[in-house]
Amino acid sequence: MSTFREAILPMLSAADSIIGALDLAPTNLTIITRRWSSGTRREGTPGDEVLQIPDWTLIEEIGNREIAQSGGEYVMGDLRCGPIRPYFKGECCNGKPGGFTV
Repeated sequence: MSTFREAILPMLSAADSIIGALDLAPTNLTIITRRWSSGTRREGTPGDEVLQIPDWTLIEEIGNREIAQSGGEYVMGDLRCGPIRPYFKGECCNGKPGGFTV
């Protein structure tokens, strides 16, 4: 027996993919992580890991009020990204597994 969460994730994933296909999401976000072979910054050979966040993910700049109230946690130019749906097993409406995993 599946839970409500398991039942709704394929539908949410299908709706998200429609938003991306219709180009209704105005932003793209790529996170590049550089790792050094020695484990120490700038020592050894660098290797980049690229993570492309799905184009249906909402990305917004953190506002001045939140920055002021954050106690230094946020600074000008910080972004909030989400929600990112969890990966789930099973077939989605487009014939592929749904969700997203980092």
